Amino acid sequence: MNTSTAPPTRRIRVTVEDGTPTTLKAAIAQLNGATAATKKNENAEVAAAQASLAPTVRRAKELLREFNAVAEQHGAALNELREADWVAVARYGVPSPTISRATNLLDEAHLALHRVPATLRVIEDRVESLRPGDLELRVVPQHKPYESEGLRPVGVTRIKADVQAQEGAAARIVEIVAEVESHLVNIMTTVERAGGKLGRAIQITEPHDVSAPMPPSGYAKADTAFNIFEQEVR
Repeated sequence: MNTSTAPPTRRIRVTVEDGTPTTLKAAIAQLNGATAATKKNENAEVAAAQASLAPTVRRAKELLREFNAVAEQHGAALNELREADWVAVARYGVPSPTISRATNLLDEAHLALHRVPATLRVIEDRVESLRPGDLELRVVPQHKPYESEGLRPVGVTRIKADVQAQEGAAARIVEIVAEVESHLVNIMTTVERAGGKLGRAIQITEPHDVSAPMPPSGYAKADTAFNIFEQEVR
């Protein structure tokens, strides 16, 4: 006779009450609520940053109009002069420093004619494309014309810096035209004394409207690659 008994069993009753959230569901709801609140705050911060850059966008458009006007007046002649056969000109006894200075100025103008409009055209798009990550705070170590020192949002500060770097770009092109013209006078004199004659291809005599309002002189080449958050070395 088999006297073995079955192992004891234990019954567990699980009751699910409708309408009562579990701990897990409550945690998920809280996390979703916190995420939504964070997203709302981030969107508000981006909108505020974009609004603060409205004057920068307006200035970028003004600078672009000024630069385009000067580029339309002098750009073609500057580029044509840059393509001149300066090696042939040097054979007439024109001093190397004179040719070097003139060609360096023409290279500077060529670079500005491409870089300045390319930088200014996209400023509005960059402002509209700001994201929360662009508002990460970085230290501006020294007072700048566009920003005071201290913790500043990196994306906003870089946009301001790029616009500031183009201040005076139109005036600088006019300065280059004037200096190149002065060098051409000496170059033409030297060439003609040596029995040569410069053709129209390397003349740049184009009147510019001196009555038109221009930004102040003293423009330094725009540099969009510099790190505005690094301490300046003196």
